[in-house]
Amino acid sequence: MPTSQTIVKRVDKVLYKTFKPIAIPGFRVTQTKYIELKGELYCIIGHKNFKSPFYTHFDIIDSYGKRASEETGQKVYQYISMLELIQYMNDLNQWLAPQGDITEHTHEIQRQLKQYNSEDLFDLLNEHDQLFKRFEAVFLQTKQVLKEDV
Repeated sequence: MPTSQTIVKRVDKVLYKTFKPIAIPGFRVTQTKYIELKGELYCIIGHKNFKSPFYTHFDIIDSYGKRASEETGQKVYQYISMLELIQYMNDLNQWLAPQGDITEHTHEIQRQLKQYNSEDLFDLLNEHDQLFKRFEAVFLQTKQVLKEDV
């Protein structure tokens, strides 16, 4: 799991006041860390539903509490959503990571599949290792990005 998260622990009071008029009552307001785009700092402030990695009701605000332009907002949302999605997928890493008992069972199944020449199922099991390696590379890059706190 990354040592840093994209969500800040406390929502900035100035930004909360900016978002409050459009906030949905009863939903928790969260704020992302700032990211730099074209020399300015921006964050997302808004609502997330049901542990989703995506904001469903939000605003993109600069460090002074001013709303970002449409073009800038789309880029900021895209970048932060990618980081959020990767963190969300990182939780799935525990299911992808090779584990002792599972690995032993997988090898036994692969051995039996070779015996019966079941190529399709054998290939499917081999994809697990490839998928894990690809996710691992993405997780390492995400950790590196998140260590560079703005």
